[in-house]
Amino acid sequence: MRTRPAAVLVPLLLIGLLPLAVPARAYTVSLTAAEIEAVVRPHFPQRQEGVFGRVTLSDPKVILTPGSERLGLGLSVQADLPGSLVVHAHALVDGEVAYDARRREFHLREPRVVRFDAKGMEEPYTSMVAEAVTAIAQTRMPIIVLYRVPPDAVAAAAPLNLLKGVAVKDGKLQLELGM
Repeated sequence: MRTRPAAVLVPLLLIGLLPLAVPARAYTVSLTAAEIEAVVRPHFPQRQEGVFGRVTLSDPKVILTPGSERLGLGLSVQADLPGSLVVHAHALVDGEVAYDARRREFHLREPRVVRFDAKGMEEPYTSMVAEAVTAIAQTRMPIIVLYRVPPDAVAAAAPLNLLKGVAVKDGKLQLELGM
């Protein structure tokens, strides 16, 4: 009995292409502000010493803005300035949520200070303290792991090598991974 090459080749091609036709399952992480705060809080207070004194960031409050792709942190700022002067301020820092596929971890990328309120603080201290807040945000916040994908989730889901989507919906940060 002769086998036709097409009769063998077509089923093999279909079997080989089947995984490409079936969409890979995505893995979605859904985090509330309280869950993110519980992870972030142990990393505070953050301090920076300077020639003008010491700046301390504390009391992080996670801010999830509906429709946004960024994660916000409201922070209390204390500046210990020369002459035993202590001044309090507030800062809002936000950043993009990034995913490290090798470590399967989420963190903030490129945090920026979007608001700095320092009522009662005079120049040049206002600028100096704002610069210190920016330096702390840019150097220390990206190393905080917001979430680590559990090993059992890796086996159950598609390859988790790409962050496909970030959105704030229903009061939660939604992170979708896949191929």
